[in-house]
Amino acid sequence: MTTSTSEEQRKRLKKLYIMQKRNAGISKADSQADADQIDTLSKNQLELLQHILLNTNIILDRVLDLQQYQLRDGNLYYTTDPFYDCKVPKKSKTLFRPSKMRSLLLFLQIISFATFFIFLFVFLRLNAFESIASGNYRLGFTIAYFLMTLSLEKLLLVLTGKLKDHYFFSDMKPYNAVIAGAKLQSSKSRTYTLMDIMQLPDGSLINIESENDYSTARIREFFSQRPATTRIWVNTDTYDRFLTDEEYRKKNGSRLFARILSYGSTLIFLLSILSMGYIYNGFHMDQNPYARQVLIHYTDSDKKLISEYPESDSPYSFGCNITSLYADLENGDKYTLGGHPIAEDDSSAISDAKNFLRNTWNIDARNSSKHATGATDVIDSLIRYGANSSYRLFVQKHPEIKVAAKEVLHRYGKDFSVKDVIVDRVEDYKAFRHTTFHSDEARYLGATYAYARHGSNALAAYDFMRLYRIAGICNRVGFISDRECLTLCYNMAQVLQKNYTSFEDIHEMYCYGEMFRLKKDTPKNRSQIQRDVTSIKHLEKNGDYTFMNLDFDQKLNKHH
Repeated sequence: MTTSTSEEQRKRLKKLYIMQKRNAGISKADSQADADQIDTLSKNQLELLQHILLNTNIILDRVLDLQQYQLRDGNLYYTTDPFYDCKVPKKSKTLFRPSKMRSLLLFLQIISFATFFIFLFVFLRLNAFESIASGNYRLGFTIAYFLMTLSLEKLLLVLTGKLKDHYFFSDMKPYNAVIAGAKLQSSKSRTYTLMDIMQLPDGSLINIESENDYSTARIREFFSQRPATTRIWVNTDTYDRFLTDEEYRKKNGSRLFARILSYGSTLIFLLSILSMGYIYNGFHMDQNPYARQVLIHYTDSDKKLISEYPESDSPYSFGCNITSLYADLENGDKYTLGGHPIAEDDSSAISDAKNFLRNTWNIDARNSSKHATGATDVIDSLIRYGANSSYRLFVQKHPEIKVAAKEVLHRYGKDFSVKDVIVDRVEDYKAFRHTTFHSDEARYLGATYAYARHGSNALAAYDFMRLYRIAGICNRVGFISDRECLTLCYNMAQVLQKNYTSFEDIHEMYCYGEMFRLKKDTPKNRSQIQRDVTSIKHLEKNGDYTFMNLDFDQKLNKHH
């Protein structure tokens, strides 16, 4: 019975011995080979080994190193220098200095690591930069934003380090210590915390952990120094972690890199903030004032089918009149929202429609995901900002447009049409004599004509005409429901009826919007605008506007 108990004890101690050696970075083969020596130990030696393994932080280099310790009255003592006849501290006797500053530093460290992810969430989920005019300014704002994020993260780490240096690493004193062992800190990166036993001024011994973590190779290097005395640096009044002699010298030596990191991060942070402020102040687009009135809540429930031949008071019919210009331009159907009929069983037409949405609007699905842009997000973005918001910013930054608009009204009268101004050039307007166009003459002219007709929100009609088309096509391919499509049509119609005079008026605003979008006054762009004007003339000549405008001011039934 006694022999069986002894064998079980040896097995348990072997397992525990190997586990502790492995957690200290010792290879499995070396740990196993050394553990086999436990089979040769006497009963007293087994008790000594068990006490060391269970009650102290000491990790033996070899089982034979048991001779360096003695168990007396339940306590373990050193039998060799440098701590001859000193009591080995138990695991629980570890230097501990709790403080509010430590909690603050831990909080700052967590915040610094979380900063990037918090700011990334803002960037991805909150459409933080949608209000910045597209192009180089949005790219510049985005770059400045991420530089600010990264530099802020570094500044928080620098602040944490400086506070730690001031409160914990100042007034450090040297203490004699021996290396007791190590414990695994991260199994992924295989890093370890060094465990030392240091001697306090009163001669007693206490456990203390290292401030830094070390690689397996570094831990083995430390262990090779045993059992010699080592010198560590600690401020025992305020902190409970030590620096090695080498780490202390580095910390109190040249701090050039720390200064470069600190000053560099501060400079980048300030420049990023200034850049973002400059871009935001100069190129921030306000949300369109009618956005709340037009935006809808998306739901697939409670579908209401759109009639093939809707009544004249239907918002769908109103939308068909809006998109009739597309139908005329592309030989489509004026009685279909979007300009082209798409039957549910016509896979070819549905495929073409999806390709159009993907290639023109980057729409791949109903909702946005990691790999697709959603129709609902594109629609909402056009409503909130779109060309009209960009146009408002452009007019604000170029006051000569308002002066040129007065010239247009003086020359053609307040009821001028696109047919009157289509042949004009920027050279025809005195307001532009000192303007640097950067080849964007068409944009200036489009903005001028739009402002002369309908003021600061003139291109709402341009955005809505495109939205009617998007809504119609998205509905036919299943990206938005029938009720959602009808509600959008109704909400947009309410704005258009209040701010414009006719469907022809809206189509002319579309021409000005295209000029604003295309920017450059090139033969190709002029030809495209001329095609739009020709279609307007065609609809007028055929009497379509006479027929359609009868319903322009009609009160619409939201549920048709």
